[in-house]
Amino acid sequence: MKYFVGGINGAGKSHFITNLKDVRPEYVTVDGSREFMKWLGFDNDYERLRKLMPEIRDAKLAEFINQTLNKSEAETLVYVGHFIVLVRGEIIDVTRDWMSRFDGVVLIKAKPEVILQRISQDDRNRALFKENTNDEEALKILKDYSLKENVAFLGLTDRYGIPSLLLDNSDGVTPNEVFDFLQFDAKIRRSYLG
Repeated sequence: MKYFVGGINGAGKSHFITNLKDVRPEYVTVDGSREFMKWLGFDNDYERLRKLMPEIRDAKLAEFINQTLNKSEAETLVYVGHFIVLVRGEIIDVTRDWMSRFDGVVLIKAKPEVILQRISQDDRNRALFKENTNDEEALKILKDYSLKENVAFLGLTDRYGIPSLLLDNSDGVTPNEVFDFLQFDAKIRRSYLG
């Protein structure tokens, strides 16, 4: 099984994957952004990735994802990435036809207020907003992002007929999320059997 797990920065994707690996160490997880930059030779340089021309970035991302899926011999692979990205206040759709190669998609969400709190406590420069964006403006952008992410997620699952799961991580209850994901995984496996 191959799963795509998406969500905005700060939604809890990394914590979800860490907790999933504790319960299912045999599942192979791929931190899409980090592995993609490593594959490009960018050494964790997010700014260099942001400066790539969109057409080149999209083509390279498609090549990387297809190569990752083709080379994987894992029974279960969980790829962590984004449906859309937020770069300095601009919302950009990054998913393409490669999404159809996944057996299931998961959206990890958190309330915009929670996201803003989490990213403000993080020392990484995520470049989600333009410089000097105040909290009120940032919250408005995050609310718009959340709405567009929902639309993108529902559109993808409908377009490709992929089973989907929505996980709310506003409270950070990751053990419950992992349990819900494993039930989702079991349901998809049963559908293939029968």
